[in-house]
Amino acid sequence: MNDHLVRIEIRDNDSLLEDCDILHDVRFNLSTHHVDEEGVVWNGRFEREFFEDPGLMNYQTKLFIFEKATFPLADSELTLNGIKSYSIEDKSKIGIYHFNECEIAGEVVTLLFSEDMKMILTFQDRRQGRLVDHKLLDKTGSFYLFRNPFRKKRKDTEN
Repeated sequence: MNDHLVRIEIRDNDSLLEDCDILHDVRFNLSTHHVDEEGVVWNGRFEREFFEDPGLMNYQTKLFIFEKATFPLADSELTLNGIKSYSIEDKSKIGIYHFNECEIAGEVVTLLFSEDMKMILTFQDRRQGRLVDHKLLDKTGSFYLFRNPFRKKRKDTEN
């Protein structure tokens, strides 16, 4: 198990916002969310970019001026306790979304997703829950960086 896997307890609005910041632009499959039988625990799974362990990042030079950064994805679970009610407004109906932001207004928390979907959660009392990385997935993500061809190479750069 990787020592850098995230586990953050949610005890108030600030820690909820911190968790949501970690999940910004992360992939979410609506079919993976779950609400327990009593309707007080909401649970959702995310495929999160895992940047916490720099040793797992891989860099490759492409076309002399670009660098491709490759990183693992983590199976992350957000659990929120003390839910009084929840609703989903899904105008796009595509199933796979990217988490965008969290809005807090009193006891109501709105989770907004980029593809015109939002979840509205009303809490009984204060925010409680956790964000946990369960494992690294056998999937990777990547992005390209503009590279100054005249700078020194990184030690971890291939090619």
